[in-house]
Amino acid sequence: MTAFFTLLGDATPDSRADDVLALESGLAKASATTVEQRDVDAMYNHYGLPELAKEFPKLDWDAYLQALSLSDVDGLVVSQPKFIRAALNHLISEPLE
Repeated sequence: MTAFFTLLGDATPDSRADDVLALESGLAKASATTVEQRDVDAMYNHYGLPELAKEFPKLDWDAYLQALSLSDVDGLVVSQPKFIRAALNHLISEPLE
């Protein structure tokens, strides 16, 4: 990974590689294991739009769904809520440079 950032001309390739590793490690820890993914009931988590806004307030769900041309959807199935929370927390707390 460091070589990649070096080739891109980044001034701090080691730091960038560490950042990527931290992101990927955090998301991996929040992901369901392959065994957990086999549990259909655990993977089926239906949220209505009000529930989505309450459970995952860091994302503007209306804008997200409109951007996907899904403005008539009244809810979604979120197979891995823990992962979504971790991803949103990271996107909010870390700079996307």
